[in-house]
Amino acid sequence: MLARADHQGERDVERAVSLGMAERRRASRWQLFWHSYTRSKAAVVGGGVLVLLILTAIAAPRLEPYDPLGVSPALALGSPVVTHPFGTDEYGRDVLSRVIAGSQISLTVGALAVIFSVTFGTGLGLVAGYTENVVDSTVMRLIDMLLAFPGILLALAIVAGLGASTINVVIAIGVGGIPVYARVTRGSVLSAKREPYVEAGRVVGCSAPRLMVRHILPNVFAPVLVLATIGVAFAILTGAALSYLGLGIQPPRAEWGLMIADGQNYLNDAWWISTFPGIALALTVLSVNLVGDGLRDSLDPRSRRR
Repeated sequence: MLARADHQGERDVERAVSLGMAERRRASRWQLFWHSYTRSKAAVVGGGVLVLLILTAIAAPRLEPYDPLGVSPALALGSPVVTHPFGTDEYGRDVLSRVIAGSQISLTVGALAVIFSVTFGTGLGLVAGYTENVVDSTVMRLIDMLLAFPGILLALAIVAGLGASTINVVIAIGVGGIPVYARVTRGSVLSAKREPYVEAGRVVGCSAPRLMVRHILPNVFAPVLVLATIGVAFAILTGAALSYLGLGIQPPRAEWGLMIADGQNYLNDAWWISTFPGIALALTVLSVNLVGDGLRDSLDPRSRRR
C-alpha cells in the first residue's frame, strides 16, 4: 500500500512538473510574439487605432451627438461648426453621427465576411489537403471556378441575385474570399501532415478528424490568421464599394460607402459629406493592414530572426 501510494505521489509530481513546463513554454511563446510585434512601431500604432475604432463602433449609440437618421431641412448642407464638427448633409443629418454609426456597420460587415470565408475556406482546404484523393480534386476544381471571377465581380453577381441587404452583402464578400483561404490552408496541410507528430498520431490510432482538428489545424493556422486580418480590410472596402454602387447597405442607414456616394454631387459646395467618411474608411483599412503586417512579421520565424 505504501509503495503504491509513493508511486502515485511520484506520478502526481511528474504531472505537475510537466504541466508547469507547458505553461512556461506557452508564456514564453506569447512573450516572444509580443516582443516581436511591439518592435514594429507602425504595427503598434495601427493596433491602437484599430482598437479605438472597434471601441467606437461598440459604443456608437452613446457617442453619437445626434440621431444619425434625424432629418433637419433647415440645417441642410451646413458647413462644419462647433455644434456639428463634421457639418451636415443634404438632409440636415449630422455627418459626425453618421460616420460613427457607419463604423459599426462597416466593421461588422468586414468581420462577419472574413469569419464566413475562414470557416468554409479553411475547412475545405483542410479536408482537401489531408485526403489528396478525388475529394481533393473536386474541391480544388470548385476553388478554381471561384478564382476565375474577380472578387468584386463575384460579390456584385451574388448581391444582384440575392438582393441588397446586410446578410447578403456578408455572404457575397465571404464567398469571394473562400478560395484564398482554401488554397493557403491546403498548401500548409500538405506540408504539415508529413511531420513526425502527425505520423505518431496515426501510429497511436488517432482518427482522421482528430488529427486534422487537434494536431494539424493549430500548426497551420498562423498564415490563415495573418491572411484573415488583411482580408478584413479588403472586406470593408468591398462592402463600401457595393454600397457606393447601390447594391450594399441601403438608405437611410449610415454606411461609409453610401455616404461617399450621397455626397459626390455636392463636392464643390459641401465637400465634408464625402470627405469625412472617406477619411474614416481609409484610416480603418490602413490600421487593419498595419496590424496584419505586424502579425505576419511576428508569426514568421524567419522575420523574427531578421
